[in-house]
Amino acid sequence: MPVPVDIERLEAFCDGTAAGLRAVVEIFLTDTLETLTELDRAVARADLDTVRLLAHRAGGSSAACGAGSLAALLGRIEMSRSLEEGGVPGLIHDVLDEFGVVTRFLQAYVEGLPA
Repeated sequence: MPVPVDIERLEAFCDGTAAGLRAVVEIFLTDTLETLTELDRAVARADLDTVRLLAHRAGGSSAACGAGSLAALLGRIEMSRSLEEGGVPGLIHDVLDEFGVVTRFLQAYVEGLPA
């Protein structure tokens, strides 16, 4: 099973300190959760433009922080021409599941960092 986050990529995005890494992880998880919540609501409203915008936003931050599988799922949503194309509603469930995996991984990772 692949690791859900490329730690080298994540660390390259930080200032090199444990505190900086913790801060980036906290911001990433908080902001992504908010964006995915909005994304789920936009799918429920059938608002394709907002769905694509939010998928782009969350996908970009996921890629920057090394969560490649999450970014790829969000990229598939962003490229959809309709909510039915590619099964966007089903992909949302996959995105939320993968975000849970990423969250648990990152929480465990930062707990192991030096104080």
